[in-house]
Amino acid sequence: MSADTTVLTRDLVEIDPIGDPAWEAFTRTHPSGLFHTPAWLRAMRDTYGMSMRALCVPDGSNGGFRSALAFGFIDDLLGPRIRVLPFSDYCDPPVESAEDWDRLIDGILERHPEAPIVVRPLWNDIPRRDPRFESVKEAAWHGIDLSGGSEAVWARASDSFRRGVRKARREGVEVRRAPREDLRRFFEIHLNVRKRKYSLLAQPCSFFENLWFSFVERGYGFILGAYGGPTREMIAGVMYLASGDTLTYKFAASNPEFLGLRPNNILLWEGIRMACEGGFGSLDLGLSDLDQQGLLSFKRHVASAEGRITFLQHTPPGASPAHEGGVKALLGRMTGLLTAPGVPDAVTEDAGNALYRYFA
Repeated sequence: MSADTTVLTRDLVEIDPIGDPAWEAFTRTHPSGLFHTPAWLRAMRDTYGMSMRALCVPDGSNGGFRSALAFGFIDDLLGPRIRVLPFSDYCDPPVESAEDWDRLIDGILERHPEAPIVVRPLWNDIPRRDPRFESVKEAAWHGIDLSGGSEAVWARASDSFRRGVRKARREGVEVRRAPREDLRRFFEIHLNVRKRKYSLLAQPCSFFENLWFSFVERGYGFILGAYGGPTREMIAGVMYLASGDTLTYKFAASNPEFLGLRPNNILLWEGIRMACEGGFGSLDLGLSDLDQQGLLSFKRHVASAEGRITFLQHTPPGASPAHEGGVKALLGRMTGLLTAPGVPDAVTEDAGNALYRYFA
């Protein structure tokens, strides 16, 4: 048992999921996914200063767990809150039964009774059946089954997607793994898309640096860059992150000036091809908001599976949402001001550095 383990009851312990090797061992044997990995949790902690913890139900073996719930505890100007897990597309709790789920949630409520809890399940229905939680939002999820190899994926893909890949090749778009020195260029394209297309702040550049350190440098991910146009610089990129037999298409960004070259098509196709060559069983295309019709259409051209992510929230009895709602409204107005067309990108970047943590 780790020195940072706290025994709460005979059937419940609290651990540090980043530093305790028992957590990594647990995630390798239980369905959990990218967002439960110590590498992802470490990037959250190091970027945003969040306290990352996990409650676990022992399985009776020497230090093993049967079920668990990892979460970030946040206490800032919006008040205390629990996120399972912050800034994750989805997070299916690796729990074996409704009884274990109740034990874990009861453990959080006993320690943090004042904190609202948000969890985002995709496949696990146990949280959806808990009457203490209500659905506040839904989002789409898409994935690609790679079991038949890249030729099978290509055959299933739409004619439109295949035409886009062929056009990118004709236009001379080159796809290659981006070196570390191109990480900043990838971030700048990402910031540009969020600012100009969605009027949203970007995550801090340090977040992508931490993901590079936690995943790419350790052989668990890469950025594919599309290089083209007159200067042959990066015009689009995708950050792929690996966990188990799944490769996740996590962040994608493209320069709108060169969308006609279809860099997004060839970046996704090359990611599929590399995932198949690497022995991955699936490619996770992640979350899409239901009003992002262009993104939904793009993913559906090649996806073999679609699901719904449910945003579930528990609100403590007697809690008043007025303060949190007021702060969120203020953050929304500030975001609109700081992403306006005339605002320099450097100012927008600094705003993301300062404010993005409050969007968890």
